[in-house]
Amino acid sequence: MEYRYDALCFDLFGTLTDDRGRAIDGALALLAGVRDSRWAIVTSAPRAVAEAILAAAGLPLPAVLVTGDDVERSKPDPACYAKAVAYLGVVPERALAIEDSVQGLAAARGAGLDTLAILRGARIGSVRDAVYAVESIADVQLRNATDGGAILRWGD
Repeated sequence: MEYRYDALCFDLFGTLTDDRGRAIDGALALLAGVRDSRWAIVTSAPRAVAEAILAAAGLPLPAVLVTGDDVERSKPDPACYAKAVAYLGVVPERALAIEDSVQGLAAARGAGLDTLAILRGARIGSVRDAVYAVESIADVQLRNATDGGAILRWGD
C-alpha cells in the first residue's frame, strides 16, 4: 500500500543510526529519497551530538533538526514533534513520525502525528502508539510528491 504525507519526521537513534552511530541499512537510501520533501529529524540528543552522529554516519543534515536543546522535556513529551511540524509548516495530522521507541511513538502520537514503528525484532504489542509497523527502515520505499510531500510504500 502507498501512504501520502505532507511531511516526515525521523527519529535518529535506532531508526536511522545504530548504537554505534552507524547508518542503519536502508537509512541513507531513504533519506536520499526525501531530499525534495519536507522532513525533519527529531531527537532527544543534544544538537552537537546529533550533528556529529549524522556526519559520522554519512547521513544528510536536515533543514529542520529538533534536538533535546530545543525543548524543556524529552520524549515522551510531545513538544519535540509539535515543534518539528510547526517548523515544517504542516498540520500534525498530515505528518508521519518514523520511530523505534515506545517513548518516541508516544511523543509523536501526543503531538497528533501518525506513526510508523521500526520494530527491529520487537513485538507489535510493545509499540501501542504505532499506527503502522515494519521490521526495518529498509522495508520502506519513498518518493517525493510534486508539492513537497512524500509518498511511502511498505508491505504488500
